[in-house]
Amino acid sequence: MGFPHLLRRMGAETIYLVTGGLLVLAPTVGIGVVLVVALSYAVFVPSSLEVPWEDRAAVLWSGFVWTMLVILPAVVLIAWFSARLHRTRAVALLGVDLADREPGRGGPRRGRLVAYHLAGTVLGPMMLAGVLVCLIGGPTLIVFSVDAVSSVTVLPSIAVLWILAGTVVILGSPWILHALTTLDLAFLYWVFDVDEKAEMAARVRRVTESRSEAVAAADAERRKIERDLHDGAQQRLTALAVHLGLERLRMSRQPEDGGGQELLHVAQEAMTYAQSEVETALQEIRDLVRGLHPAVLEDRGLDAAVSGLASRVPFPVTVEVDVPRRPPEEVEAVAYFVVSEAINNAIAHSRAGHGRITVNRTADTVVVEVDDDGIGGADERRGSGLVGLRRRVGSVDGTMEIRSTPGRGTRIRVELPCASS
Repeated sequence: MGFPHLLRRMGAETIYLVTGGLLVLAPTVGIGVVLVVALSYAVFVPSSLEVPWEDRAAVLWSGFVWTMLVILPAVVLIAWFSARLHRTRAVALLGVDLADREPGRGGPRRGRLVAYHLAGTVLGPMMLAGVLVCLIGGPTLIVFSVDAVSSVTVLPSIAVLWILAGTVVILGSPWILHALTTLDLAFLYWVFDVDEKAEMAARVRRVTESRSEAVAAADAERRKIERDLHDGAQQRLTALAVHLGLERLRMSRQPEDGGGQELLHVAQEAMTYAQSEVETALQEIRDLVRGLHPAVLEDRGLDAAVSGLASRVPFPVTVEVDVPRRPPEEVEAVAYFVVSEAINNAIAHSRAGHGRITVNRTADTVVVEVDDDGIGGADERRGSGLVGLRRRVGSVDGTMEIRSTPGRGTRIRVELPCASS
């Protein structure tokens, strides 16, 4: 732990202990005020009214009851609403969230909160005293010892012991403050019914939610790119291709003469080449759009989308899709991405003569298998697209298994959980 980090932690824990000590003592001080007011009312009011001694007991009792009925509920409400303040200081100063618990849990236990504030009669002064000793006591002891030696009011040997004690307090301040903070947090964990297992479950849930949000955001961004490509560059290229085709047809119908025949032939060849390049670019954009998030996947589901992929493969592919209920969008997108990447890898590297795509869904899992009879030997360690494929599968807590024996083809099996749908 670096020195700057240690100072930051000391500062946060100091503020935490001071605010906690004052906060935990507030109801106790309120109860003290109740008792003082009740006692004053019971003692002085009867005397000022010259109430006979035989009637003073009734006056004392009524005064005490009315005081308790008016002030004590306010004190109890202060103690109850202090739970939010305890949460706030724990989150703001220590980064400990006492509010985000497992479903069905959360909220302070009333009895435990009362017990915590009762313990605050000891814990609160202890926290405040610890801060004072660490921040003021150690330096004060050293300064006092040096001043006492210079004025010859104490023996040098005793002054040395005081200086050593002050130094120990200063050096031990981070651990003293941390110990008091840990003690108070242990009480709050008990008050809010938080244990280590619940805390870990809450953290896992937050990580899972944030990861799902990240996947959803990435899918939304891919769809935006798809729309931009479809509505922008693709439309312009389509219009250009049509225009070039019309111009080439018009020029081919021009009457030929001896002087312009060669120029006309060159222009026709240039337009033919330009139209071919535009059509190639259009096809590449269409392929890119399909790889991002095809419209058929959103409209008709995995069966139609996977069948569309298989129809464009240069070798025969058998497709079996059995998905009676559509999974969540992010799971469906990952399943399509798996099939698309696996098929593209097979086309580029496997030299396969036949492929097979199987997509099935059980109650809570989508299973995707892509097989080919190519040369095999696929290895993630070579930096292929399989690494990105595994990361994409892992983004939805899925698992991926690859079997690629050299000479015996490749099988990619992916399991994607979808219990929430």
